[in-house]
Amino acid sequence: MTIKKITIPIIIFFIFYFFLSCEKFPPGDTQSESDNNPPNTTLANIPREGATLYALVSLNWDGEDDDGYIDYYEYRYTTEYLVPSEDDTGAYFFTSTDTSGQIITTWWKIDSTMVQDWKSLTETNAVVAFNSLAVLNHQLFEVRAVDNSGNVDESPAFLNFFTKQTQFPKTEITSPLNNTDFLAKPEVDDWYKGIPITFTADDPDGNITEYAWRVDGGPWNWTTDTSVIIPPTAWAEPLEEEHIITVISRDDTYLIDPIGDSIEVEIYVPTFEKDILILDGTIEDASLPDFDGLITDQMTDSAYYEIFGGNRGDLIVDDRDFARRRFPNFRTIRKYKMVVWIKDHFATVPYFAEESRNLEAYLHAGGKLVMIGSNIMQSFMDESYYLIAPCEPCIVYPAKFSSSGWNWFMNKILHVNFGYIGDLIGNFNSADGINGYSGIQLRPDTTKISNVFPQYNKLSNVDVIIEPGGFTVPILKLNSDDDYVDQEACGVRYYGSGFDVIYIGAPIWHMQSEDAKLLGEKILEDMGF
Repeated sequence: MTIKKITIPIIIFFIFYFFLSCEKFPPGDTQSESDNNPPNTTLANIPREGATLYALVSLNWDGEDDDGYIDYYEYRYTTEYLVPSEDDTGAYFFTSTDTSGQIITTWWKIDSTMVQDWKSLTETNAVVAFNSLAVLNHQLFEVRAVDNSGNVDESPAFLNFFTKQTQFPKTEITSPLNNTDFLAKPEVDDWYKGIPITFTADDPDGNITEYAWRVDGGPWNWTTDTSVIIPPTAWAEPLEEEHIITVISRDDTYLIDPIGDSIEVEIYVPTFEKDILILDGTIEDASLPDFDGLITDQMTDSAYYEIFGGNRGDLIVDDRDFARRRFPNFRTIRKYKMVVWIKDHFATVPYFAEESRNLEAYLHAGGKLVMIGSNIMQSFMDESYYLIAPCEPCIVYPAKFSSSGWNWFMNKILHVNFGYIGDLIGNFNSADGINGYSGIQLRPDTTKISNVFPQYNKLSNVDVIIEPGGFTVPILKLNSDDDYVDQEACGVRYYGSGFDVIYIGAPIWHMQSEDAKLLGEKILEDMGF
């Protein structure tokens, strides 16, 4: 009985609720969601309506949606390119006052129109580079909000203003110069990465944002850097020929230099069809002990030729006078597997610094170098460091060599970190081979050394290597009466992955001929001949 009394009131309640629900939805109607209203968009009042601006304009906006939220925004702009009107008619006019107070009206008419596509973004601001190719341009900017239901503001917020003509940037290749020659390999390695170029650009009314380079009409490569290394794969085939490098720039209004700057370069590829080039940097008559004129260029050249395998039937050995013909060009040097650079004189110092980059390029392309002589350290210094009286400034030794500045060659190529040029008074008694050069000894030939300053029957101006660079070992150890340099290295061998270098800081023509010949044979063997 209790259960029935409880159940009947519950049933009556549900019947009553059902009828109330039916009152809410008349017969024939179905329930639907309320209509979703589109969002609304507003622009900030900066810049002001009708202003004349530079083409790069910062704009801000906002959106609201009463029944949802803003998902993203879309904006576009329409550009009307204007030209001056010859009569007092046109789409737009400007007024100004001259010095007499008279009002001057200038009319502009529409020459052509360009409409940009809508662009989407979630931000409420953007810096827009307006197309402004005409002297004066009318811009109509529109922005509209899109809500989470996909509804678009049917009445975009808009702003009218004018922009001045923007100027194109101008690009310049600063290095290399036009018609520069290069020695290049067809592939990269630890040392050779390609051909470096540097460039710059100027924009009279804005800022440079990007550069692009290409070679031989190929694809553009965009970068924000002002220097790049062009790899071998970028050049059109064949690699060994003349090539065109072109660089352009883009400014902050997206204008691209329509011309750019172009240079022509010629690339040579190593052939290594010959074995050895002896580069004679010795000035015989000027600085060697002259034995009353008995020492000749032919005498020293013949000695070098024999020392470095010229009499071997399996080697192709040539010689070149450095003082007369300087360092060979890339067309010539690419033929040789190794350069032996000799400098036997003491007092004068030829300026080798200008040859350093070409020699570096040769080594990075796969060549080998043997450098032998007096004052080698001094020879690769900037001309302001000549040891020529009056000495202003004088070089203070020992010297610390770094990878930059005037002494980069000693550090990067000959691989000496810390060195010393011996006193003018003879300090070289002999040198003993070490680290693979055991059994080699260099003893001066006293018949080739005058008993006058600066020799005094001993060799002077010997380069002493106090601290070799990385992957470099001493191969000759100095015997000297000078305690400071005694047992220090005067010759080193670089065993790096990129190229092969042997550097001996003592002249070899002045040595006993048998000692010099044994050293030459060892060097040839060590360098793969």
